[in-house]
Amino acid sequence: MTVVEVVAAASGGLSALTALVAVAVAVRSDRRSREIARVAIFLNLRDGFRDIYRELGDLRGADDPGAPLRLARESYWHHAFDEWFVPQLAPRECGDLWSGLFRTMVVSGYGHAPLRQVLDDLMAEPDKGFGAYAGAFADEVRKVAAEHARRFPADHPPA
Repeated sequence: MTVVEVVAAASGGLSALTALVAVAVAVRSDRRSREIARVAIFLNLRDGFRDIYRELGDLRGADDPGAPLRLARESYWHHAFDEWFVPQLAPRECGDLWSGLFRTMVVSGYGHAPLRQVLDDLMAEPDKGFGAYAGAFADEVRKVAAEHARRFPADHPPA
């Protein structure tokens, strides 16, 4: 084998390796972009839902003057659910958002008695509305809040 043939063979091998790496990068990029597209579609739909939700009024059919405040608090939990769900849609790209930031923020909200009561009210009917799809989220919030209370008992005096 001549030097030219060795260089040609090495060049061909390097070209094939480069092409293989390029395909692997393209496949990975495609997967990532699909995850992010799913997140974007989900958030767009949820934004639309929250806009509609605020306009629905009291779904219980009652004439409740406190309904706007309750709806705002319910919207808080719908938004917090989105913060929990997005990392599940795109675990490689957004997986640490819940554990790294949002979980602490939501547990802080759960520490406020009026917000905690609204979550309990939303979860009271497990067959419709928020309660029908957010059970795992509510369980996670309660679990993390209980862990926080054990770690920082001074922040959570007995009731």
